[in-house]
Amino acid sequence: MIMNREMIDIMGLPIDNVSMDQAIERIFFLVDAYQQDQEPKLVVTIHVGFVIQACWSTCRHPEFLNLIRNADLITADGMPIVLLSELQKTPLQERVAGSDMVPKLIKAAAARGKSLYFLGGPDGAAQKTAENMKQQYQGVNIVGIDAPTVHLEEGPLRGMEEEDKAIVQCINMAGPDILLIAFGCPKQELWFARNRHRLRVPVSMGVGATFEFMAETTARAPVWMQKVSLEWLFRVLQEPGRYWKRYVFGLFKFTVLCVRNFLFKNFK
Repeated sequence: MIMNREMIDIMGLPIDNVSMDQAIERIFFLVDAYQQDQEPKLVVTIHVGFVIQACWSTCRHPEFLNLIRNADLITADGMPIVLLSELQKTPLQERVAGSDMVPKLIKAAAARGKSLYFLGGPDGAAQKTAENMKQQYQGVNIVGIDAPTVHLEEGPLRGMEEEDKAIVQCINMAGPDILLIAFGCPKQELWFARNRHRLRVPVSMGVGATFEFMAETTARAPVWMQKVSLEWLFRVLQEPGRYWKRYVFGLFKFTVLCVRNFLFKNFK
């Protein structure tokens, strides 16, 4: 099965030019494609944090850039990504944020008889999300929920392989069609890449803090703040001690990357 993709280049990162509905349809296309090629597929939703992790010169995980570029569906999660596409006159159709897509995806999965597995998130968030979804949509089939602590670099690799093996075995035994991974960026995508060879799940998708939003344990920014790219400010105001350094330095790095990209395109 071949999927035609219209890609927009944003600072060296390819983004699928899709609407929300098209993105969801493509996920189910990828689920069906797995039956033919048995290759686990990855969906990523790119926001400013992704750009920094992938493109900043001192990134701790240089393999992250290629991982994103080779993903099977890549959507624009953050409004700054959409605005950049408009500035460079290659506009994306719309923002396709993971936090908006996941509930729609769960609803569509229930209608199509597809199953899901929730992996990660703070204790209780995935369970509460599952309960909320089952109340809202008839036929929701969540075949497993797990919130393990996983490591990327700490400790010996052998220990991480054994740790991952038990998690993957539980997932494979449950046999979901879609795996939602909530370890945060880039941990969730790197964990998938590390275990791709033994996962027997058609489609995996990193969902960041989505379970927290859906469980209502963490408030999401008002819609008007989302539309004007101020979600970061809302999170800083919620928990300044936790987020101010991350977002201040993150915005600085993103600005530098944008300027560098503009200069390269216009003066190369």
